[in-house]
Amino acid sequence: MDGKGRALDNIYIERFWRTIKYQHIYLNPADNGLDLYIGIKKWIERYHNRDHQGIERQKPKNIFQNAALFQLNKSNFWFNDSRVLYY
Repeated sequence: MDGKGRALDNIYIERFWRTIKYQHIYLNPADNGLDLYIGIKKWIERYHNRDHQGIERQKPKNIFQNAALFQLNKSNFWFNDSRVLYY
């Protein structure tokens, strides 16, 4: 981030924190830090494993895994030398 267009750089994380605050933190006030941690952890697991309207009813977890596999396959390719098969 270069300072230019910071609002656009942060829009996704700001939206995520707004969502977690309104859907969990404000509705379920925690008595201590541990309860807050456990509640947020459960909420995030549920958030990443549900269908999202903005990404064509796909799960964020699946999109991330597919993107990671694509990058891995793109960067690690098989090169066949007559002597050795490199990976």
